[in-house]
This record gives sequence, structure tokens and C-alpha cells, in this order.
Amino acid sequence: MAHLLQRCLLAFTLSLALLAWPLTSRAESPAGTAPARPAANGPATRPATKPTFAGEWQTTFGVMRLTQNGDTIEGTYTFSGQVSQISGKLDAKGRFNFTYTEPAAAGEGWFELSANGSEFSGQWREKGQKDWATWAGKRVGGVIAADKDTYTGLWETSYGRMRLRQAGKDVAGIYAFAGRSSLSGTVDGRKLTYKYEQPDGEKGTATVELSADGQSFTGAWHGEKVQQAAGGKWEGRRVTPQAGKVWLIVLEAPWENQLAENEYSFGLMLRTFFARVPNVQVRHKLLNSSADFKRWTSDLPYLPEPVVLYISSHGSQEGITVGGKTIGPKEMANCIRDADNIMLMHFGSCLVCGGPAPKQIQKELGASATFPISGFTKVADWAGSAVVDFTYLDLIFSRGMSPADAVKQTRKMLTFAGDGARSNGEVIAPVGLVIFEP
Repeated sequence: MAHLLQRCLLAFTLSLALLAWPLTSRAESPAGTAPARPAANGPATRPATKPTFAGEWQTTFGVMRLTQNGDTIEGTYTFSGQVSQISGKLDAKGRFNFTYTEPAAAGEGWFELSANGSEFSGQWREKGQKDWATWAGKRVGGVIAADKDTYTGLWETSYGRMRLRQAGKDVAGIYAFAGRSSLSGTVDGRKLTYKYEQPDGEKGTATVELSADGQSFTGAWHGEKVQQAAGGKWEGRRVTPQAGKVWLIVLEAPWENQLAENEYSFGLMLRTFFARVPNVQVRHKLLNSSADFKRWTSDLPYLPEPVVLYISSHGSQEGITVGGKTIGPKEMANCIRDADNIMLMHFGSCLVCGGPAPKQIQKELGASATFPISGFTKVADWAGSAVVDFTYLDLIFSRGMSPADAVKQTRKMLTFAGDGARSNGEVIAPVGLVIFEP
């Protein structure tokens, strides 16, 4: 047990590298001046070539390097500074069933590859143990060989960062120029032809071509305005997420009502609290209006790494209260629609999750609703909710738990995190911490 606990505590830094999905429980673990251009809905194109497990992966338990020969797979992973072995075979359904050997432990498990080969999910258990735990990974370098023909992803371009989604031959996206600009178009071979439109009224067309390695594109644009008709170059290079890095974005409405009151906030405390976790980057921004909410969320899609969006404010079942006005689920959904990198949206607000708001947000997002939403169903004591949220987020960031598992564990450890009536003379009333999966 001591060995397992040590591995658990050391695993969290590496587990943050898992980008596109919620982190899962590892309570025990094995080892300009010119016009600009836009993000869309829909899954990434399935590669024509069947992907394999071969390559380098950033996993819950360190960097893993695998080779594959037919159905046989073997390799190594480095966890807690020690190199360990992993080997096994694919079954008829394509699942990699393996055994692992570490210096002081051994066990078994399985991995399943995503459709585009960019990530895997799976479970493991140590020899002699009954319970399974999660082991997941994301391919190092972003785009893999089989996925090199897709425009899906984040790009640094001539007109700011651009986030694109490709579904078949259709591509849509957003880019950071003149506010949030948008584009949509179609792919023919490696060429993408699209129309762009900007908040400043500029619009036009562009054609770009993807490089052979899928890491850059080059092309040109032509604007509809006479002075822009000649157009110019439009180039981009793929932005690769930094392994292990995750963002905690805290958007917080001021709690003080009078000048005489001392300033206090969750965001300031969270920044200090997670300073001890090197891979967690905290950004704290104040909300005084719905315009502030739109302003800060508009930057989310241009962060390459996964984001936990924490909204701290007064609230009701209709939404959050900012500047004396309610920001409802439809408005919030519109603001975060293009942020494919959100891994969790959490409301540190009274009552928001006690009504229809979370499910309405997910309904408004449609295919973009790929992340869970959590928060409180009841009126929450300020200090009590702080204890709940710090525990909940720490289980995710420091213990490698998925948001769903972290909710269960928080409710188990803190009685007032649940939704029952007060009992045994409890001073803090239950806050009703819940989670809504996509």
C-alpha cells in the first residue's frame, strides 16, 4: 500500500498532460493591419490509414515509448525516475492487453486507441489487487502520421491564433483578429478554400495548402473591399500543447458591496494554493459585466492546453449574477462554444446547478458539449464552499482524479459537500455538489 500511495502522489504532474478528456482517478497507480480569419462544430476527420500504438506518449504515469509489430506491442515508460517495461498483444477488437513490470511492482491492464490515434484510454491493476484504476495517454507532438491531413487544431497564423475543426471535407473555425472572426470552407486534397468574416465588417475568401507533415499551411486571402482586393499572404503553423500543462481560469465577480469592506476572493487564494503545483497555470480575471465574461472567454480557444473554467459569483437557477444582472445559459454557451480545450466548467456559485442551467448549456453547445459541468444545487456558505472547491480541484489537479470521481470523493470526505439535511449539529449547511456529464 505504501508503494501504491507513493506512486499516486508522484503521478499527478504527469497526469495533467492528458489534454482532451477529463482526468481519471488514480488513487492508486502504477508505476495586424490586414484582415483576419475563424472555429466550428463537428468531430475531427477519421484518418484514412489505421493508426497504431507505435510512438511516444505522455501518460498518467510518465512518457511511454511503444513499438508495434503486427499484433505484438512492447515498450517502456518512465515513472518516478525509473524505467519500467510494458508488453502485450492486440485482441480481435483492437484492445491492447498488457502486463507491466516496475522495479518494485507488476500488474496487468488494457488500452483502447481513439479513432484518430491521438490518445488512448485504459485501466490497470497491480498483481493481487481486485480494483482497477485509470491509465490514459496522449500522443506526443500533437498530429500523428495518420492524422497529418487534417486542419483540426490550433494554429499560429498571420492574423492571430486560429482554432479549426474539420469534419470530412468541411472546415470551420475562429481566429483572433478584430475580435472573434469566423471562417468556413471545404478541403480538396491538401487545399482548403474558405470564406472569412470579421466583426469590423471585413470579409473575403482565402485558399491555403497544408504542408506534407501537417505542421504548417501557406496561402493567400482576397478581401471584398476595393482596397483589400489585392489580398496578401496567409500562413500558419500548428501550435503543439505543452506536455503536462493545464490552465485554471478563474472568472470572479467582486464580492464586496461597500468601499469599507476588505477585498477577498477565491481567485487570489487559488493562485497561491496551486503555486505548489508547477504544471497548473492560474489566471484570475474580474467580472463586472457580461462584456467582461465575453471578453475573457473569447481567449479560451487560443490556449493550446486543457482548461478548467471556474466561475465564481453569486448565482441562481437562472444563471450567474454579474453587475446586478443575470448571465444565462444561452449567453454562456455562446461565449464558450469554440473552446474545444475546456475539460471542466465549474460554478462556484449558489444554486446554478440546482436548476436547468447546466443541461441548457450542454443543449446549446450541441456537439461542442464535450466536457462536464459541476457546481452547487443549494445556497452555499462562502467559507464552506471554498473548502469544498479547494478539495474538489485538488483531487483533480494533485491526485489525478476525473471530475466525476473527484465529486464522489469530495462528498464522501466532506459531509457538507452533499445534499442531505444537516445532522449531528453540523454548522455548515450542505451545498449539494453535483456534476453533469456531457
